[in-house]
Amino acid sequence: MSPEKKESPCTAGTVTEANAISIFNVSESGHNVKPSIRVREKEYPAIAAIKFKNNFVPLVDIPAMSDYRWQQHCLNDRLNNRELYSEYEDVDVTIDRLQSWLTEHAYLHEV
Repeated sequence: MSPEKKESPCTAGTVTEANAISIFNVSESGHNVKPSIRVREKEYPAIAAIKFKNNFVPLVDIPAMSDYRWQQHCLNDRLNNRELYSEYEDVDVTIDRLQSWLTEHAYLHEV
């Protein structure tokens, strides 16, 4: 008896060319609809479909943190929790590098 095959989460519900238009553009009632995709118990809107290897794959609008904000968090973490990092790195050097990076990329924060 062979083990039951489970459908890969990467291919589950793959959008084909035949149904891409109806799923991503117009509902049966004629209204524009945008389906959502569930990722770790949270719903994110699918904003388009991209053709990839003869399948249409949803382009999902998942918010992301900017590089600038990420570096700010890294700096604040080291300033407030130095002891967590001291075993793995020279915290003062890392703080200097993060501050330099933030200064050099301040234009990213202004956007």
